[in-house]
Amino acid sequence: MIAGLEDITSGDLYIDGEYANDKEPKDRDVAMVFQSYALYPHMTVYDNLAFGLEVRHVPKEEIRERIQKAAKILQIEEYLDRKPKALSGGQCQRVALGRAIVRNAKVFLMDEPLSNLDAKLRVQMRSEIVHLHNELGSTTIYVTHDQTEAMTMATRIVVMKKGYIQQIGEPKEIYDHPSNVFVATFIGSPAMNILKANYESGTLVFENGYQLLLPSKVIKAHDAYYKEKAKELSESNPTLAEEYAQYKKTPHPILFGIRPENVIREGGFSPANKKSLPADAVIKVAELLGNEYYLHLIFENQEIVAKVYADHNANPKEKIKISFDLDKLHLFDVESEKIIY
Repeated sequence: MIAGLEDITSGDLYIDGEYANDKEPKDRDVAMVFQSYALYPHMTVYDNLAFGLEVRHVPKEEIRERIQKAAKILQIEEYLDRKPKALSGGQCQRVALGRAIVRNAKVFLMDEPLSNLDAKLRVQMRSEIVHLHNELGSTTIYVTHDQTEAMTMATRIVVMKKGYIQQIGEPKEIYDHPSNVFVATFIGSPAMNILKANYESGTLVFENGYQLLLPSKVIKAHDAYYKEKAKELSESNPTLAEEYAQYKKTPHPILFGIRPENVIREGGFSPANKKSLPADAVIKVAELLGNEYYLHLIFENQEIVAKVYADHNANPKEKIKISFDLDKLHLFDVESEKIIY
């Protein structure tokens, strides 16, 4: 829709302050980078870069200057005489980016541009695209299914699910304050642990009896959430509204969220934050990543992941004690899966 390839059914699109809903695609000054590179195989790199400018009747000398500048930024100067089949995937992606750069467009649209590259090259190209964006200063809208790309590259993230926006915010904001379970488990690697528990007067009670006493600020947020929910339902569903109003006093199911780095292995190095009482867990799988372990644990008949320093060995079936960083926990409503705290 931004590029003009689809009609906008509702809402307004402004590009550089100009209303663009009715503008022809060619008049929108938008450059697109495709997932599949979309290079012309019979043309050299130079001709691929020049083609869009020639169509717009840009003078030849200016075309040459723009291409040389883009080639220097992308380090593809030595490939200008080659055809795409003589290039690697990373080089082809650079050419695709170069074709967008030479346009000096107001907006760059990037459709999963790194998904065809191997892992090492993806990391390298990520930093190059960020550097490029900082150099050019053009608005860039970047589609990706890779949340690491989103976290490391974006200044703002729009998290979508089945065509609906779940949350908009800066990467840190979305990571620390997800709006619902989907966002919480989508952003962050490994994903946030979501556990079922019962809320009983400010305490979480798990299946095997482990109890987690919640900080007062979390209890206040819980009570305020269900008070508001009861208020909203007071006219349409008084019975349910009354039920929610009693959630302050009556036990009810709730979802407990904690990120792997906030699950603390007792006896190892851990931050000096306020911790819960120790709980029993059994190591199912221990993944060593050099200076840290990803421990897949069985805790209260549920599986969770802990991200801990590798200052102690970790072996499958080993029983360990864990605790939780009480400053970093989250609560979610079971039905709506919306954030409570």
